[in-house]
Amino acid sequence: MRSLFSPLVLRRTHTFLSLFFAPLLLLFIATGCWQMLLPEDYREENTPVRKFLEKLSTIHTDGYFPRAGEADPSTIAFRVLVGAMGVCLLVTILLGLWLAWKQSGRKHWALLAIGLGVVIPIAILWLA
Repeated sequence: MRSLFSPLVLRRTHTFLSLFFAPLLLLFIATGCWQMLLPEDYREENTPVRKFLEKLSTIHTDGYFPRAGEADPSTIAFRVLVGAMGVCLLVTILLGLWLAWKQSGRKHWALLAIGLGVVIPIAILWLA
């Protein structure tokens, strides 16, 4: 029996969690981008695409998909799922960092990438 911390088990855990939560994470990324990047006047237009994006944004902000003529549903189960996604995202990121570090022949490139991933967003926010 393999140890829970063997590289093979960790890679498989990382892969499974990444694949399981990828669709939901992509939804949150897409709706977050829609809210951040599209101009206000486009969001006010009354087009079918805008209406659909607005419904997807409701998933992102309120935790449910609105349906015509129905009351807002309970969001407890979805909140639990999103909470699990957040925890598993942290776990998979940490596993990915650990696996990259362990399997990297050139650790200075791994350190550079992580360092730039920290410094560049901070610099952009600081200079904005």
